[in-house]
Amino acid sequence: LRFLLLFGVFAITLILYFVKPKVEEVPSPIFVNVPTTSTTKPIFGIENFTEYIPGHLPLIITIPHGGHLFPPYIPDRVNNFPGVVKSNDINTQEIGKAVVELLGTKLKGRKPHVIINHLGRSKIDVNRPLKEGAEGNETEPSLTQLAWKDYHTFVAMAIKEVEEIFGRGLLIDIHGHGHPNNYIEIGYVLSSEVLSYPAKVINGDPSIPSESSIRALYARKSGTVSFDELLRGETTSLGGKLQSLGYDT
Repeated sequence: LRFLLLFGVFAITLILYFVKPKVEEVPSPIFVNVPTTSTTKPIFGIENFTEYIPGHLPLIITIPHGGHLFPPYIPDRVNNFPGVVKSNDINTQEIGKAVVELLGTKLKGRKPHVIINHLGRSKIDVNRPLKEGAEGNETEPSLTQLAWKDYHTFVAMAIKEVEEIFGRGLLIDIHGHGHPNNYIEIGYVLSSEVLSYPAKVINGDPSIPSESSIRALYARKSGTVSFDELLRGETTSLGGKLQSLGYDT
C-alpha cells in the first residue's frame, strides 16, 4: 500500500458533513466498537455498472473514474463541455481497494463504505451533472443515465447510514492527476488561485471556507484553529500529517 500511495499518483477530495447544526449534539465517531455483524455483501446497479459495498465505519470511499468496463453497445461521450475529461484516473480502483483492505486489517474487520463506478470515463462521468456526465435522449433514459442515478443513490444510502449511526462522517473521493510528480494531492474544492492567497486573506474571507469541502470540519474546529491552518498547517492539516509520516503532498 505504501508503494501505491507513493507512486500511484492521485488526488483526494474530502467532504465532511453534519446531521445536526449544533456541534455539541453530534456524537464523536467510535471506530473500534462498531459491530461487524452488519452485511457487507456488495449491491450492484444496472448491469453491474455500479457497486456499493456497505461498511461499518463513519467513512465512505467513492471511486468515480477508475472503471474498467467499455461495452461497445454504450456509445462514447461526444459532448465537450468546459473542462470535460474523458480519460480514466488510472489505478484509483486498485488504490481504493487496497486502502479498504488495510483499514479492515487495522480495525479488526471493520471497513469503510465503498461506492465504485465500473464504467470507463469515456462512457460516463458520475462526478458531472447528469446531462453532462451521462449522455442520452430526452424520451427514454440511457443505460449510462441509469448507471449515473444508481451511483448517486448508493452514495446517498451510505451517507444516510453513516449519519444515522454516527451523526457525521468523512467521504473521500479518490482521483488521479496527469502530471509526472509523485505526490498525493488533496482537493478541497478550492481553486489554485485561492490556495495561493496568504493566510491573512484566506482567514479574512468567510466565503472561502464556506465554499470548501471541509467547511463542516472548520465549523467544528474554528474556535481552536484557523482555516488556513486546516488547509496547510504542518500539524493541523491532512497534508501536514501525511508529510510527517513520510508521504509527499
